[in-house]
Amino acid sequence: MNYQNAQDINFSLINKLVFSFYAIAIIIITLFRFYQTYVHFHKLKNSGYAVESTDKEINNIVSHYSKLMGIKTPKIYFTSDIKNSFYTFGFIKKKIIVNKQMLYFLTKDEKETVLLHELSHVKRHDNILNAMLTYLTDVHFYNPFTYITYALIKNEQEKDCDKLVIQYSQKSGKEIAVNILNSILKIKRNLFNIKNYCPNLASPFSAGKSMEEKTMRKRIKALIDADPLKISVNIFTKIALYSFFLGLLFF
Repeated sequence: MNYQNAQDINFSLINKLVFSFYAIAIIIITLFRFYQTYVHFHKLKNSGYAVESTDKEINNIVSHYSKLMGIKTPKIYFTSDIKNSFYTFGFIKKKIIVNKQMLYFLTKDEKETVLLHELSHVKRHDNILNAMLTYLTDVHFYNPFTYITYALIKNEQEKDCDKLVIQYSQKSGKEIAVNILNSILKIKRNLFNIKNYCPNLASPFSAGKSMEEKTMRKRIKALIDADPLKISVNIFTKIALYSFFLGLLFF
């Protein structure tokens, strides 16, 4: 291409087209994320696949720990949709979605650990933060470092929630570690017996979700080494991770 041909190219038009495609992509991502959370939940609810809990044992566990943690008791919904396991969502009215089939395999102590872990996410408002992080990661899909940082932030969230479980359950880190491992192993062992099993489950307690062995070992080790009387959050790590993530958005 010679100099004359280069002059004939309308770079202004190209920039406008690129910006337009990017803006359309952002709109599509926004609509998809909205559907993935609220629309999909209400669709499950209206079709009877998500039902508000009437289980006294589960409701009492959630109510007890909610009061202990100083948070408003979130509504618990049982779902029979195997694509959902355990997760929280809702900006104003918090909800915890629980897969009843998976919960059935667990003992009372293991149920408490799972539910208290989800309540810890509610107390920390992780669902709101995760929605923002996910959206920003989607918008900056071209930057691989945003995915790496997002994964690191998620790992920190899980470890911090584990610390809150120790703090409010009055159990040792070793007991919590055993409950978490037993929950994962039981769910993994029994998932294949469930009709319409889907391996892509969104929960740290779902062994169907790919979880690196190294990450799990670190999480369990951190639990075992944790002193219930000295539970703290490394604020400097959080500041560094969030600052780095926000910095990536400008590149």
